[in-house]
Amino acid sequence: MITYGQKKINFLVPKKNYCYYIEPKKINQEEDDKFYVKKAFYEPIGASSLSEVLHNGMKVLLIVDDLTRPTPKKRLIPLVIKELVKLGIKKQNITILIALGTHRYMIRSEIINTFGAEVVESVKIFNHEWADPENLIDLGRTSNNIKMIVNKKVIETDFSIGIGSIVPHSEVGWSGGGKIVQPGICGWETTGATHLMAAKNPKYLDIAGTIDNRVRSEIEFIAKKAGLDYIINFILGTNGQIYEVVGGDPVLAHRCGVKFSKEIYEVQVKDLADIVVVSAYPADLDYWQGDKAVTYSLRGINRGGTLILVGRFPEGISSSHPILEKYGHLMYEELMELSSNNKIEDGVGLAALLIHARHKRKVSIICVSPGLTIQQKEKFGFIHAESVQDAINIALDMQGNKCKVGVIDYGGDLLPVCL
Repeated sequence: MITYGQKKINFLVPKKNYCYYIEPKKINQEEDDKFYVKKAFYEPIGASSLSEVLHNGMKVLLIVDDLTRPTPKKRLIPLVIKELVKLGIKKQNITILIALGTHRYMIRSEIINTFGAEVVESVKIFNHEWADPENLIDLGRTSNNIKMIVNKKVIETDFSIGIGSIVPHSEVGWSGGGKIVQPGICGWETTGATHLMAAKNPKYLDIAGTIDNRVRSEIEFIAKKAGLDYIINFILGTNGQIYEVVGGDPVLAHRCGVKFSKEIYEVQVKDLADIVVVSAYPADLDYWQGDKAVTYSLRGINRGGTLILVGRFPEGISSSHPILEKYGHLMYEELMELSSNNKIEDGVGLAALLIHARHKRKVSIICVSPGLTIQQKEKFGFIHAESVQDAINIALDMQGNKCKVGVIDYGGDLLPVCL
């Protein structure tokens, strides 16, 4: 059984072929939401308490993740605002900047549904304008010659707080921390450069789950340069319950949070499988997001195996990066040639294509998704299947009667660790 949107899908795996089933650790929230928000404010890691640094008259910018991330913003952001008001910050001086990265803009109904009508009516909320130069500022370059182009609002505020959650991430090891700035509120050139740094790494598949890596160093440098003052990062169970929270310094607090997230989202498998069924949930808005599930699940499958990717993908391949669909059929070397000839300007899209091309080298992929047409699946090198059970039958024919089958639920966030 795996998660598919808000429901579960059942299917049968022959007992003789069964290898493993993994899911994130189940947790129970020990305290109410208010407890965790107060802890983030008043028990900081590596920073002064917000009660010591915030005062009347200050402008506060809340940089908050978007609808593709599981942070329960409707529950938590009103509590954050309430604490800020207690510390003397007026609501008219509180601004929320939605850290879209290079995702599509959230429409008003989505913003209301995500943050709640009370928040929308009481504070200013903006989508990050990642493609609009008028809303961005150039802060120079990193030591790796990456342009640091960020949203002006983070420079214009008195104090900035990044709010999100911590789960494994394919390109920076773990989400959270400075990632709320890069890619969260950076221009497309900056984000493209860091994504390509990861995608071109020969050991790309080893990045997820690491704490210290080149891309993480870059984003933390950019976040510091942009002036990210504080983070509030939640560690959540699959049902949105809070396992732990960390608040404080964007690096030190983040590292503490990763330790908690590992307890939920790193799960051991006893052996590699020949067939893996993986749910893309919760990264299932489009295939660009869902590709994370492919990256992680490769930790639990033999080279030459068959991966069954299951996801809704209601927005198709990617609404904000059309080059994915245009070039999705190309091999890695062909994409690198286009890149070297400056034929592809969209660095984020190119990075996703390079990663996808690498996946196709390692495994065959059967895709079960109503959000992608058969033509789209075939162009991406996928085998189409109408149902998970059909996909399993196809995979068994491909891998033979003695193959081993693994199942990964919540694959958009879960990182298998082979013993």
